[in-house]
Amino acid sequence: GVHASFTMTDEELRQCSLAVNSINQLSPDDTDGRVPPIGFHVHVGEAPSDSRATRRLYEAGLLGNGTLVAHAVFTSEEDIRLLESQGCMVVVVNVQSNMNNGLQLPDLRRFCRLGQRNALANQREYGTAILGVGTDGITYDMLEELRALYFTARLRQGDPDALSGERGWVQMMRKDNAAIASRMISASVGRWVQVGALAPGYKADVTVFEYPNPTPLTVDNLPYHLVFGGVGPAMLRHTIVGGTYVCRDGQLVNVSADSIARSASACAEKVWQRAAEIHD
Repeated sequence: GVHASFTMTDEELRQCSLAVNSINQLSPDDTDGRVPPIGFHVHVGEAPSDSRATRRLYEAGLLGNGTLVAHAVFTSEEDIRLLESQGCMVVVVNVQSNMNNGLQLPDLRRFCRLGQRNALANQREYGTAILGVGTDGITYDMLEELRALYFTARLRQGDPDALSGERGWVQMMRKDNAAIASRMISASVGRWVQVGALAPGYKADVTVFEYPNPTPLTVDNLPYHLVFGGVGPAMLRHTIVGGTYVCRDGQLVNVSADSIARSASACAEKVWQRAAEIHD
């Protein structure tokens, strides 16, 4: 992670690029080919003042098929073509973060061609650009972010059918985010790992909600239950990661939420104190 172009000097960007390139040269091959390369997590075009970031990061060697680009709101058509040509993972939708910062919401119609061209791409085709959904740390609840995306896209485009159809919000949450996660996990562990499906060869990651559906629940209308049915953390019963329970019957396993909260609060005080010292 390098945060953003505007917080990095040219020399810092150059050193980051050299470091990652040296790591990727040592990456092993798996049985079906080279694992996805390690890249960067970087904010691009989050505000008007950062509108030249795409070209600068490209010239510094930070854009590539292992790099995740967040926001990309203030980007030109040339920028989008450049991101696509480099196979970047573009998490362009951080709706609630943009609203919190008083920034413009992205016009997703400009990015939907990424999905149209690459809708049939396999998760292993890591040179392919992918469009996903993120939170920028505003919330830990992706369903909450999904609802924000669903409604603001319609408001932004003045179209009640915005982001509907095969290349829309359901695809972004169900497939594209899983493909991004698979790429990033695989790059970090040095072997191919697939997540996002209950199928042979995928990690056994499952979340179970206790949802009293008020209308019939089907495969076709499930996404709309997620938006309009109020599914959320209070209904969470179980979370299984790699076949192991991390949350069971609504309670964390092997860790204490209270202990984590106390530790986080103590760390926050230290950060605030350091920030005050820097400001002074």
